[in-house]
Amino acid sequence: MLKKLLNSSIKLKMTLIALLALVGFALVLSSNLSFFQDTNDSLRKVQEVDLKLVQLANKLQVDLVDMNRLFQAAMAEADQDTLREALRMADKQRKLLERLREVKPELGDIIADLEQSFNDYIDKTEKYVSDVISDLYTPQEMYLAFGPAMDARRVYEQKLRGFNERINTDFEGTMSQVRDHAETVTWEQFIYGTLLIVVILGSYAWVFVVVNGAMSQVIDHAREISEGNLKVEIGGASSAEVRELFTALRVMRDRLREQGREAARRSRRQEHLTHLNEALRGELTVQQVTDAMLQAMAKVMQSMVGAVYLLEDDALVMRASYAYTQRKGDRSRLRLGETLVGQAAVERKLFVMRDLPADYAPIASGLGEAVAREVMVVPLVFNSHLLGVLELMSFQGFSDDDMELIKRAAEGMAIALNSALSRVQLGEALERSRHQAEALEQQQEELRATNEELEEQAAILRSSEENLQQQQEELRVMNEELEERNRLLDRQKEEIERNNAELEVSRKDLEDKARQLEMSGRYKTEFLSTMSHELRTPLNSILILSQGLMENRKANLSEKQVEHAKVINSSGRDLLMLINDILDLSKVEEGKIEIVTDDMPLAELSSKLHGQFDAQAENKQITFEVNIDPRLPDRIQVDEHRLSQILRNFISNALKFTHQGKVAVNMVVPGAAVSTASGTLAPEQSIAFEVSDTGIGIPADKLDLIFEAFQQVDGTISRKYGGTGLGLTISRKLAEIMGGTVLVASAGENQGSSFTLYLPRHYAPATVSEPAPVTASTPAPPAPQPVAATAAETIAETSGETELCTAPAATDAVLIIEDDPGFSSVLKSLAEEFGFKAWCAHSVKDARQYLQAHRPGSIILDLGLPDEPGERLLSQLKADAATRDIPVHVISGKLNVSADSIQGAEEFIAKPFGRDRLDQLFNDISSELGGLAENKVLIIEDNAVQQQQLLDSFQEKNISCEVVETGQEALTALEQKQYGAIILDLDLPDADGVDLVQQLSTATGGAVPMIIYTARELDKKQDAQLRKYAKRIVLKTDKSIARLMNETTLFLHWLQGSDNSKPTTEAPIPDNVELVGVEGRRLLLVDDDIRNLYSLSAVLEEGGFEIETAGTGVEALELLDSEDRFDLVLMDVMMPEMDGLEAMRQIRSQPQFRDLPIIALTAKAMKDDRARCIEAGANDYLSKPVDTNKLKAIVKMWLGQAG
Repeated sequence: MLKKLLNSSIKLKMTLIALLALVGFALVLSSNLSFFQDTNDSLRKVQEVDLKLVQLANKLQVDLVDMNRLFQAAMAEADQDTLREALRMADKQRKLLERLREVKPELGDIIADLEQSFNDYIDKTEKYVSDVISDLYTPQEMYLAFGPAMDARRVYEQKLRGFNERINTDFEGTMSQVRDHAETVTWEQFIYGTLLIVVILGSYAWVFVVVNGAMSQVIDHAREISEGNLKVEIGGASSAEVRELFTALRVMRDRLREQGREAARRSRRQEHLTHLNEALRGELTVQQVTDAMLQAMAKVMQSMVGAVYLLEDDALVMRASYAYTQRKGDRSRLRLGETLVGQAAVERKLFVMRDLPADYAPIASGLGEAVAREVMVVPLVFNSHLLGVLELMSFQGFSDDDMELIKRAAEGMAIALNSALSRVQLGEALERSRHQAEALEQQQEELRATNEELEEQAAILRSSEENLQQQQEELRVMNEELEERNRLLDRQKEEIERNNAELEVSRKDLEDKARQLEMSGRYKTEFLSTMSHELRTPLNSILILSQGLMENRKANLSEKQVEHAKVINSSGRDLLMLINDILDLSKVEEGKIEIVTDDMPLAELSSKLHGQFDAQAENKQITFEVNIDPRLPDRIQVDEHRLSQILRNFISNALKFTHQGKVAVNMVVPGAAVSTASGTLAPEQSIAFEVSDTGIGIPADKLDLIFEAFQQVDGTISRKYGGTGLGLTISRKLAEIMGGTVLVASAGENQGSSFTLYLPRHYAPATVSEPAPVTASTPAPPAPQPVAATAAETIAETSGETELCTAPAATDAVLIIEDDPGFSSVLKSLAEEFGFKAWCAHSVKDARQYLQAHRPGSIILDLGLPDEPGERLLSQLKADAATRDIPVHVISGKLNVSADSIQGAEEFIAKPFGRDRLDQLFNDISSELGGLAENKVLIIEDNAVQQQQLLDSFQEKNISCEVVETGQEALTALEQKQYGAIILDLDLPDADGVDLVQQLSTATGGAVPMIIYTARELDKKQDAQLRKYAKRIVLKTDKSIARLMNETTLFLHWLQGSDNSKPTTEAPIPDNVELVGVEGRRLLLVDDDIRNLYSLSAVLEEGGFEIETAGTGVEALELLDSEDRFDLVLMDVMMPEMDGLEAMRQIRSQPQFRDLPIIALTAKAMKDDRARCIEAGANDYLSKPVDTNKLKAIVKMWLGQAG
């Protein structure tokens, strides 16, 4: 250890000395701190205990004197007050004694003895002084009675003095111990400090001696090197720093040696270059230059074999060699890039190849031969022009000096070679000039002979000119003939142009006819949409009256008549289905069909098909079966309604046209890819629904015809089978809209047929293209907008963002987002066991499509999804106000998932896990969804009296409410909670009512019904603007509370009974709505169809209403202007002379009819009908065929509001 310390570095030694000093200083300092701490503790104890004991003991002594003085004064003055003062002083003494016990409990026994003596003294003295003041003693008795009190006083004073002496003695002893301890510690610190200083100074002295000796050696070695002794031996040293200095000196010595050797090499290299230049100087030929190069380089570089190649016609030719032995296969002419020589010429770069193979060119002598060790190839370049290549071989190899020498010599050799080549070229040029002079003399002789020949040819040309004149005349005649032919061609060209013009006119006629045909198709579609009113109007009467007969409320019909009524009602509903088919066809052709997709279990579809068609098949004694390919998934994503519509069509046709055998529905995986209008369906991404039968079959020439609208295989008036021919047309078009296609196959008549529907397993909606604009001169009427949104409206594709559903959450719905079908199926099954409706999505895209139309109560999310990270979807859900409150449970097998990436999730469950963890997960979800309040009402009212009235009224109906007073509070509440309805006063302190209604509608996405409850008088413009967002407007009157209760109850029951995925514009009427009496209430029924007037009047009169009818809007206005009073108006929209919309506007324009309830009736099923009716002045809206129960409930409700 000591040896290592002696050999350590100076830095380390100095560091150890410094550490030693620090450690010693720290020890001394810690000792001082310990002493100061002990001293401080001792002094604190003295201050807190001993000093206080001394002070309290002294105070006892002083107070005793004062107390005795007070007793004496009380006796002398016979004063009770002074006696009481003395007794108070005695109580103070007792407290001081108690204080002494608290300060030092160890003195408890002594203090108890003092207290006993003090109490004895006080008792006797008090009795004595009291008796004296009361004058109970004679002078003799007074003297005798004073003795016991005086004895008790002396005893107490004696004990108190002894106690004080003990206290003072203890105090002096403690202070003496503190002083002695301080003196001891002071001497210890002096000794430790002295030792520390001695050790530190000795260590520094030792280090100084070591460093000084080492530096002397370094100085001696440096002096010898500076004097030129580069062979001096530099030994080792004891310290690291000195060793480093010796190492640096050795490096300096070695570098100086190397620099000397390098100078010698440069001198030799310059000498070799000088000899080479002398050998190449003079008027040498190319051969002499190459020979001199080889000889000089062989001598300088000890090369035994060499060769020089010159560049001639893009090839390298060997022009000189040195000790080279010609071998079989050797080539003296090489192309550029060929062999190492050719490559060096291309790259103009020096190459050295080492470790040559045994069969390489040998170096031979008279006694034998041997293989060279290395070969060097050097390109010879002058002014960037390649002149040749020098190749050398050596036994012992080429050193770095050789490489440097050849690089510097190559330039001089190239200069000498270029000079020799230039001299050769100059000689060749002179020789060519001499030959050219001789050739010129020979050409002059040839020119003289040529002139003579030209004169002879001139005579021949004159003869030829005469012949040409004759030929020109012949050509003139031919030109005239050609001109005649050109005129004929011009006439033919004009005729062709006329034909082209006629063709252009025909083409334009065809385009006009095509446009007319397109317009005709659109007119047909418009006709079908408009005719829905004419078709539904008689059907409305049939259904209403037949339903009344079926119910047989007066019990005046026989069972047979009731059965007939049922047949009429059933036939009417069949007719309604036919009308719906026609409207579906028109919607399909207009491209306005809505596709609403959802996960559909194939087993459930099979069960439904059996339920619908088993009975019909049994009646015809036909086998009906449904088969599911086990390779298919349990569920597919499809529009269940449209798929069922297509399959019902296929199966109904199969059962209709099959009399024996069977009808089979096979759900299978397609055998090959299928082409559709929107692309190609791969088998693994699609499903085939094949409906086959053993019926009458289809002729081959009718296979395409059957898909045309209104076409059948047998279209004659004597046909055996009925039908409209629309089903297959609609089915094929629906299949194309859903991204699939329909194929039909039949071997012929009586051979059965097969209809196959191909669909993608996961429907991906495509943007519906708009029809081409019509350019005909007659403008096409505007097409009505259907109720269903188009695919382009359903999926928002701007900026990659998705507009999510803002409807209230479904408390029994759970969305499972998991890409593994097997695991998602397990989660779905378990969710259903817990009583939830579970929906599965296998990608972020599928999840967003579901969330556009639905709002689940909870979400289970996997992070590892195929198209996008689950973290991104979670972030979007928590950023969107519509989905922010939906609990999200994250399940993933990912590692290192950060808390920031799943911020907002309820929990994170890592895979794998057991069934008990899944049970816990769904129990948590049950607790979450159980807390949703669907019936909670948000009341926005700043009047305290009105607030209390509304709260009391809703409490009676067991409806939960929350009250806010400002618009900002309302918006904040909607961000945090869900409500079933909103009641709003327009007069609020912080917001305009009209603007606030719009903001609330935007915040809820229009999903929460809004009822305006206000006392403000609204003009027509404000009323129309508010009705765009509010479901009802209730004016504050003496009966308005009851009306408001009815309205709120209506919409809360609507929310509970409606399906969020299929919104409707009409609210179902709950059974508990309070309806007013109808006796004496007069209704005006306005409809241009007498059948509707009859049927609706009959139903309403049975309900106790008085009915007045009008056939047009004009008649209705005339009746309203008469003296008769009406309580409510039922207004048809489509009527002659004046339609219902205009009639309602005319009615609302008259002040006396401003509050008259108007209910609009229409057979049209277009998207904006309700908004148009409300804008025209209607209070409510019903579509035909009218549900009579709903009609009577709506009428009674509005009569109740009208008062």
